[in-house]
Amino acid sequence: MSSRPYPPGVASTRTAPATTSPSQQLAKSAAGQPAVAATGSTGTDQSPTPRLLSALRNLSVALCLIFTGLTMVGTLTPRYQLSYAVGDFQQGQLLRDTRTQLAQADQIAATAFLAERPPAEELERFQSTMSTVSTNLIQAASHDSTDARELANVQEQVNTYRRYVDSAIATSASDPAAGAHIFTGTSSTLNAPMDALATLAMAADQRADSRFTTTFGTLAVAAGWISVAVLMLTSVVTARRTHRALNPGLAGAIVLLLAATLLLNGHQTTISDSLGSAEKTSIVSARSAANARTAAFRAQAAESRHYLAPSSGFDKLWKHHDHEVLQALDGLNPSTLQTSPSQAWSRYQAAHKTSLVQPNARSLGRSDQPSSTLGLLTTFTKETTKLETDQGTAATQTIVKARDPLIAVMIICLLCGLGAVGATAWGVNQRLAEYR
Repeated sequence: MSSRPYPPGVASTRTAPATTSPSQQLAKSAAGQPAVAATGSTGTDQSPTPRLLSALRNLSVALCLIFTGLTMVGTLTPRYQLSYAVGDFQQGQLLRDTRTQLAQADQIAATAFLAERPPAEELERFQSTMSTVSTNLIQAASHDSTDARELANVQEQVNTYRRYVDSAIATSASDPAAGAHIFTGTSSTLNAPMDALATLAMAADQRADSRFTTTFGTLAVAAGWISVAVLMLTSVVTARRTHRALNPGLAGAIVLLLAATLLLNGHQTTISDSLGSAEKTSIVSARSAANARTAAFRAQAAESRHYLAPSSGFDKLWKHHDHEVLQALDGLNPSTLQTSPSQAWSRYQAAHKTSLVQPNARSLGRSDQPSSTLGLLTTFTKETTKLETDQGTAATQTIVKARDPLIAVMIICLLCGLGAVGATAWGVNQRLAEYR
């Protein structure tokens, strides 16, 4: 069908669409006229990649900073804790030594009263040992203010015991039998300070043991592994989105953080293993040796009191302290440490049973012959003293060795953590700049 022609002189209302050649479009663009945007094109504002990379960068940096902060806390805190642990362990040993000195003073006095009149030189040893007890109490009170009040009470109890013994000594100058009778009654006055010192020593032990935890260090290690995982994820995502196989910044951050985490984890494992081993060996052995020595002195004092007052039940008291010695010896670890002191105590037990049936048992109780109970006690206490000293030194050295490297570990991990922060930001920002 043909279209109707317009009348002459009438212009058509339809206009043909204007057509612009590509060269004309380019010319317009060059002249400042905007060109038509291509369909489907995306700019920086519309692309999700920069937002994703920015989010991963921020997360990685935050985790690196968290790791760095936890590393500082996780190394400084254990260092201070282990420093206090050394003091608490030594406080416990000092309190046990004070308890041992008090038991030894009582044993010296008990042996002296077996004589017709207590010898002056033995009484001087008693007074000297009691002075050492008072000095130790003052030293222990200065270490921990929480123990000061209780130790003041212990000092009063020790003074009460000492006054009773001094009264017995003064009475024995004119009436040896009456003086010996007074002395046998001092055994009960010794129980309160001995029990109080044992309780305080156990409290110091618990404080020392509680400081061996490494909670913050464990958290730092966990944060390190999480940070490494997030950095690796960031590296993979960046490589896929930007089609760059290697990002030097992210690779460097991964290496730094991995090295710091492995270092911290290794040192935490070393600390945990060494302290755990010390708790089961040197620490428990030092404590057990001291307890064994204390119980041995009390057993010998009970034997001497039995000779002074056979019907007063001191034979049962000897058995009680004998059981304490055996329990303490069982605490020595490894078991090889038990051999020599156990044998020495077995010889003492045999000599004690023999002496009880001897008609001159009282005079035998004062004998310092190697085969007598007093001589065998000396052998036993020398062995346990050396054992306590050696194991205590080993325990202290273990704690110090675990504590001292922590500053160096902290500095290295701090530098690696901050380096990882900078490397991460630099590596991701390089790729973001390409989008801008």
